[in-house]
Amino acid sequence: MRIGIFCYNLQGVGPRNRAKNLIRGLGKYTNYEVEVITNSEIDFNYENINARSVDLRSVLAKIDEISKTLKKTDIVHVPVNFYQALFVRSIYNGPLVLGAGIQHEKVYRILTKYLIHPSYIIETHPKVEKLWKKDGFKSTFVYPAVDTEVFRPYNEDEIREIKDKLGIPSEKNVILYVGRLEKFKGADIFYRLTKVALNMRRDLFFIVIGDGELKHLFTSGNQDILYLGYVKNDDLPRYYNIADVTVVPSKSESFSFVSLESVACGTPVITTAEGTIKIIFGKKQVYLWANRDPSSIVEKINLLLDNREFYRRQVKRSLEFIKVEGLTLDRFVEKHIEVYKKVFKGLDT
Repeated sequence: MRIGIFCYNLQGVGPRNRAKNLIRGLGKYTNYEVEVITNSEIDFNYENINARSVDLRSVLAKIDEISKTLKKTDIVHVPVNFYQALFVRSIYNGPLVLGAGIQHEKVYRILTKYLIHPSYIIETHPKVEKLWKKDGFKSTFVYPAVDTEVFRPYNEDEIREIKDKLGIPSEKNVILYVGRLEKFKGADIFYRLTKVALNMRRDLFFIVIGDGELKHLFTSGNQDILYLGYVKNDDLPRYYNIADVTVVPSKSESFSFVSLESVACGTPVITTAEGTIKIIFGKKQVYLWANRDPSSIVEKINLLLDNREFYRRQVKRSLEFIKVEGLTLDRFVEKHIEVYKKVFKGLDT
């Protein structure tokens, strides 16, 4: 079985990051030949992954080349964006799998039904899976996953070395924010909690990773705040590991890669997010929930930092949850292959 993946942009978060993880997982855990069409210059470093970079300005000129590449495959997966799926369907008539990055609002479900005719849709949550099934699509859900060989707990020597390079005193507890710097993600709340927390205790140091309209809040030169801007996903494990707590003060999250990556590195997460993230992780206490205000979040920070036994239990609980629930990259790939095989075998029945 030869697999084609069309994802125009593999740089970024959410569905694009899931797509990149999937491709890497197909290279790491399978021998299937994979043809990737993207605009991103990414070398996946696996013999079975053939990535072709196509610039947006030359897509029309290369339609014939793209079409020939896709027709060499047995099944094509478009993980992101209805319009990319529509483009692929316009030049490819074979089995087509859509991913969770495809818009699932009613109008898009109607357009998908009449214009794209997908063989299968892989969502990230059963609630959305049911929406597609209700409209007559074959669909399943696969929770996003983390590569636990990359996002893993570091040892004390590794952590000390990173903190030394960044000039962070060893006695400081590091509080981390990773995400877009906007109000929906709670960047303004994180900024205010730095002031509240530093008024209560002086053993804290804050790291902010991300970019956005509220960037100016973190570039004023405060010696207790290190603003790093955009950081590549592959470099994030080092920051999760030197952090003592990661704060995700979002209004809502469907899953939150930041949270999952953080706990995979052994760093507890405090979040304020409502949405499907609370349905999936809330009862299992994988993360600590706080009210969406600085004082409530600081209270949870204090709970973790001042009760080391509770802290250790939280780390252990989260790491076990990832394994038990199959949120590892190998299981993520395995579940996708199960769908691909169903669709592929359908050609002969």
